Amino acid sequence: MGNGRGHQVGFSGTNDLDFLLPGNLKQTIPEEQELRATNGKMVAHLMKAKFHPLVSNNTTSSPTANAHAVIKFAVESSLSALIDVGALMAGLSNGEVADAILETIRGSQGPAAYRGVVYFDVDDRKWTVRSLLGQSWHLSNSPIPAQDTFAYYDESRCRGADLKLKKDAVGLLTLSPALCKDALMQAAGRLRGLDWGQRVEICAPADVCSLIRDLMPTSSAASSMSTPIEPAHVIAFVMANTEKSGADGLVQWSAHGVHWLRSQQLAAEGKALCEQELVELSVLYNDPEQDTTVYDAVLQRLEKLSPAATTAITTTPASTTIQLRQL
Repeated sequence: MGNGRGHQVGFSGTNDLDFLLPGNLKQTIPEEQELRATNGKMVAHLMKAKFHPLVSNNTTSSPTANAHAVIKFAVESSLSALIDVGALMAGLSNGEVADAILETIRGSQGPAAYRGVVYFDVDDRKWTVRSLLGQSWHLSNSPIPAQDTFAYYDESRCRGADLKLKKDAVGLLTLSPALCKDALMQAAGRLRGLDWGQRVEICAPADVCSLIRDLMPTSSAASSMSTPIEPAHVIAFVMANTEKSGADGLVQWSAHGVHWLRSQQLAAEGKALCEQELVELSVLYNDPEQDTTVYDAVLQRLEKLSPAATTAITTTPASTTIQLRQL
């Protein structure tokens, strides 16, 4: 959106991958000291979180086994919200997740800790409350407030969504194999009162637990199955994913920049940029994976797409070449 001065203006609470923004966008550093400390403060909250390895009793290889195991754990632990940033509910619609939550609440022993469930109805595009009796209302006119329900945030609602939960609400964050730090922090931020009594806990299925253990120090045998996973291990895991995502993104970011440069040069000559369409699987996937620099990766990719573009990058001014080498 515009700010009245011809500038594009947006907002993001995380800046781990801000170097992948288009060249005409820049993430500014806030002047308020408190806002500058947001990253560290959120990491501190995550460092206090309890970690729970997900145990599934599924014997039928159901693709939604993890989903039902997470729901069962969250409800039976009397947690306030499921924040599914790891997309463990994949395969179920939001309405189906809400039904599963209500069924678990009804089947739990003792008095119900919840009067219903609140979730985002994708068809109506509104937050919806569904009671234990199956009655439904839009949250805006529901007789049951959000703080009296179990809240479900699907993956798409793990950024920007805002619900008024109870002051001591506890949210359960899920993990996925490629989850990055910014996504985890955004998900934790759905609990707006982390500084005033709310907190988060974390759970992960067996495959993610295995990936986390692979990053543990091996010299002290810390990666054994008997060693508990601590929040610091989770932070190291999402940071490793963030590093890989940034490196992969730089290749695409650089390739887009060089493509634009070449198109501008050809336009100045009155020519159009035409590239060969790559549809053969042998061309797309035949090359083995190998470690390389971003600079070399960009040159290799451009040579396959357009030899002329490779010539363009090697004949640009020195400052451009240095910048790409620094990436």
